[in-house]
This record gives sequence, structure tokens and C-alpha cells, in this order.
Amino acid sequence: MYVKTALVMGVFVFLYAASFGGTNTTGVYLTLVGLLGFVAAIIGFTVSHDAVHGAYSRRRWVNVLMGESMSLIGGHVYNWKVLHNIIHHTYTGIVGGDGDLHPFGVLRFHHADNEAKPYHRFQHIYAPLLYTLTSLVWVFRKDFDHYFKERHLLYIKPKNPRFEFSRLILSKAIYLFLFIGLPLMFAPVSTSVVILGFFLMHGIQGLVLASIFQLGHVVEGPYVTSIQACEANKKSWMTHQLVSTANFATQSKWVTWITGGLNHQIEHHLFPTTCHVHYPAISKIVKKLAAQHGLPYLEYGSYAQALKSHFRFLRECGRTHESGTA
Repeated sequence: MYVKTALVMGVFVFLYAASFGGTNTTGVYLTLVGLLGFVAAIIGFTVSHDAVHGAYSRRRWVNVLMGESMSLIGGHVYNWKVLHNIIHHTYTGIVGGDGDLHPFGVLRFHHADNEAKPYHRFQHIYAPLLYTLTSLVWVFRKDFDHYFKERHLLYIKPKNPRFEFSRLILSKAIYLFLFIGLPLMFAPVSTSVVILGFFLMHGIQGLVLASIFQLGHVVEGPYVTSIQACEANKKSWMTHQLVSTANFATQSKWVTWITGGLNHQIEHHLFPTTCHVHYPAISKIVKKLAAQHGLPYLEYGSYAQALKSHFRFLRECGRTHESGTA
């Protein structure tokens, strides 16, 4: 884990420093910041995600320190803990509870109601364009919106720590200074190219983030239900995580490495405080036990298969259904 961190952080710093190279042309600069966005997403998968879950290290201070890498992708640790660690992991696949099922209004990730709009029929076509906005929205809107909300769907928030708003403002200010301010002052390209590069960086970063995070739940197979149906079925928490989650490309060491084990989404949801480097070994045990107890173990053999399933799922959710849950 430490070697991986040193590698991805080192590449990130190298690309950032190289973007200030005095001989850079517009094409070179945009290539470097585009790659910077890709590597930032990898940092989010492989470092930030584990650290904010407390899974990076047994030492709390190490998790806190490495969790601040979330700022490199424009996020905020406190909000991520609430939205992801608490809400998503508690209400996985539950409409009205899991915030990941309630994205922008122009996207629909369930059909537990009869509210599909005419344009949702085309969401499997325009979704990738919206995915490019993922991290950009974090930087300028989402973190602020959710900080001031008193509740997130079913979850009623405790009062925000007083100092968190100061941390939020400071982290955003530092981020914008590093990725807009300094380039405007020292990058050997025009102002318009710096601004274009910032949006290009986030476009790539957001698309990479979304194209991995969506494949654990927003695909065919995982159980999506209402809170009423969930309460009526009375599944155990672990069983619920199994039926509402899917793996993909678990045999690929490269995919496991680059996604920070998020392709082992089932193991992550069962053991979120365990470092992802252990997921391949754990998955063999989980799969065996699931079979013994007659429980589903949903997985796609490759990344391409999971991605295709995601777009089929989007197309299906874009249709209006008369009743029931998916």
C-alpha cells in the first residue's frame, strides 16, 4: 500500500510540476493536465477512499493524514464521510436512502416510482457527458450544498462540527490556488488555455471516477428497493450488502490495482475498514460462503461487461414503469 501511494503521488507531483515547464506548448500543457486528472482519480480510488474509511492503516493519524488527499480531487473529507461512509454504506440500494441512487434530476438510477421524464429515455446516451462534471460539481457546489443540509434523504445529520466549515473553505481555497491561481501566474500558456486545462482535467477525472464507482451498484443484478420493501423483507445487513452489490473484473490484477480494489465492491461493502490489498484473498472466502448459504454473489467477468450492463441499466431506468421496484 505504501509503495502504491508513493508511486501514484509521485506521478501526480511530477505531472503537476511538469505542467509549469517553460517550453510547454498548448498541446503539451493540455496533455499534462489531462493526465493529471486521470492520476487524481487513481489517487481517489487507491489512497483517499481507503484512508477515509479508516482502512489505509491501523494508525488513526495515518488515515487522517492520507485522507486529506481527498482534497487533491476537489472533495472534502467530512462530507465524504457522511455521504459515502454513513449514507451509502448504510442504505445501499435503498431508494430514498442511498444518495448514490439520487444523482442530478436528469439522471434516473431506479424505477421505484412512476416519475420517468421523456428525456430519461436517452440517459444512456447523454450520461457520459454528465459524468465528466462529477468532480467539478464537488469543487463548486456539492460540498457546500450538503454541508448546510440538516438531513440527507433518510439520514438526519448530527450538528456539523464548528471548525468544519473553516476547513471546507480553506481546502477549496488552497485547491483553486494550486490548480488555477499558480498556473495563471507561472504556466507558460495563455489564461484561456489554463482555464480550458482546468476543465479538461476535471472532465477526465470525473469520467474516470464515475465509470468505476457506478459499476458496483448501478448495473443489472444488484437489488434496488424502497425502504418499505426493505423493512418488510428484514434481510440481515450483510445479506443486504450481498444482494445490492456487484463485483467486476476481479481476476485482473491491473484492474484491482488501478481501481483500489473497487472492482471487489462486495468485499468492500462487507469489510469497509479493511485495506483493499486484502480483497482478492477475502473474495475467495466470501464467494465460497455465499454459495454454501444459498446467497447471491454477483460479478461481471470483465470491466467491459460491467460497463455495458451499466448502460443497459440506464436505458431500462429511463423507461416509465407502472408500479413496483426494480
